[in-house]
Amino acid sequence: MSEGRHYFFGGMMFMLGLTVGIGAGFLLAPRSGRDTRRQIKGLADETGTHLGRIADETKQVFSGVVKHGKELAKETGGHLDNITQEAKQTADKITAHGKQIAKETGGHLENITKEARQTADQIAAHGKELMRDSA
Repeated sequence: MSEGRHYFFGGMMFMLGLTVGIGAGFLLAPRSGRDTRRQIKGLADETGTHLGRIADETKQVFSGVVKHGKELAKETGGHLDNITQEAKQTADKITAHGKQIAKETGGHLENITKEARQTADQIAAHGKELMRDSA
């Protein structure tokens, strides 16, 4: 159970106990009305003090949780910024490398295509010679 819920539950149980106790006190009180009113006032003052402490402690717990949450968000945001930057740099490197490979391969392909045409022309010429000689 989280601390905030713990304090809330504790405060609710305190209030329930206080209410039951006051009710029983009224029913079983052997005192005069004046004494009973003083006693109720004292209990009310104690209850107010106790609830004030619970509220202060709850506020401190929640402010600590909020502060911790903000710190985590700040840290995570910084990590995400770094990861995003590294991803962009990696993508740029891959793109540049791909362009370089395409450029290099393109030049080789042109040379290979040119050599293939020359070889095909030579084979065709040789084939024509063979056909002329055999005729």
